[in-house]
Amino acid sequence: KTLTVNTGALLTMSVSVNGGTPPYKHAWKKDGQPVEGQTTDTFSKANTQSGDKGAYTCEVTDSAEQPQSITSDACTVTVNGAGG
Repeated sequence: KTLTVNTGALLTMSVSVNGGTPPYKHAWKKDGQPVEGQTTDTFSKANTQSGDKGAYTCEVTDSAEQPQSITSDACTVTVNGAGG
């Protein structure tokens, strides 16, 4: 999946989970690296800039006695108006 946003616009993505044991923990990653402050089912960032382009995933972990995790498919974000 690819998502294109304009420079300065709001970037939002969300995931939904079925099964497992709620509540769920969400950990968003950009190009494999954790994104600080993004810990809910909806990723939201105001004022998108060229540095925000990349491949985003969300790892969801349930609250079972032996927690299980699943990682979303990647969403490739491109930024219009971004140099380079």
